[in-house]
Amino acid sequence: MTLHDRFQALFSPQRRWIDASGASLGDGGRFGPKEGILPRAASIYRRFDFTALPAARRRAALDVGMRHGPSQGITRSACRWQGGVAHVWTPREPLAIADDLRLVAETSLLPPPAAPDAVRLVALGSGFEGQVWVSGVLLASRWWPSPPAPEPWSRFLRAAGLPADGDMPAVEALSPAANPWGEMHERLAWHPAQLEGFAWKAAVFVVALLVGWQLAALATWSFADALQAHRLDTVRAESAPLIAARERAEAAQQRLLALSGLVDGPVDLALLADVRGALSPEIRVLGWARDGERLRIDLQGAGTDPRPIVQAFAGHPQLAGVVANPIDFGRMQLEVDLPSPSTPELP
Repeated sequence: MTLHDRFQALFSPQRRWIDASGASLGDGGRFGPKEGILPRAASIYRRFDFTALPAARRRAALDVGMRHGPSQGITRSACRWQGGVAHVWTPREPLAIADDLRLVAETSLLPPPAAPDAVRLVALGSGFEGQVWVSGVLLASRWWPSPPAPEPWSRFLRAAGLPADGDMPAVEALSPAANPWGEMHERLAWHPAQLEGFAWKAAVFVVALLVGWQLAALATWSFADALQAHRLDTVRAESAPLIAARERAEAAQQRLLALSGLVDGPVDLALLADVRGALSPEIRVLGWARDGERLRIDLQGAGTDPRPIVQAFAGHPQLAGVVANPIDFGRMQLEVDLPSPSTPELP
């Protein structure tokens, strides 16, 4: 079974006989309409020809015609239309029929004859039915509990306007069709085929809506991502020279800071030369120790009076704050805190 067949089976009618048995005619689909099969043996058939009336007035004329005749007092009946001809099957006695149950005549479930003009005798679930078809439209119908004798059959043919000397056809045993022939009388009643088409269209629309929504979201996201990437590339291209210039400036700044530190800080050799030039030749430099900005100098032969030593460096820019202390063995120890080199502020 194909997917289409499975989907169609979901909306097939759920049919039961309206008689004492209440037997089911097939399982039907889960979403199919509920139909009650009105047996031909328990119904009265009437035919209304409204071909002379406009199509818009035919259904109203049938409603008026149904108020008269043997159907008085019976509100439910089965009706099928063939063009301007209405076929009505009315229960012989009032039946308790559920409101959600749609009546379908047993005759309408029998497949029409292959030839447009035909006379046939059909075996029903209960009894037999004689039918006269002209131009593909049911012209006359009559029910018998058993196959009719020649005389009742001749009267049936004469009532239908046919010659009464025709031979009685063989009894035909037909299987019920999936759909009744003709059209329904109710204007708003839906047909399984119509519901199936609507369901297919709704399913396709929902799937298309979901797929379209996903595609639209994907397209929007892709467009936004591409636009953002383009803007980012543009900003990067415009800012690349600025970033490169800033990196070069920072590198140059670091070099300038290193060079300025070398220039501003006191050099030991220069300080040693200044110390040697400020002291008398008989004074010897025995030790030189520098720890960061603190300088310690050991002298030999400077005597025990520190004042001449301090006065010798009074005008020196780095050694003016020297402190002289006599120590053991006739030595003099000088200590001075060198000024911190000034770090230039670069932009």
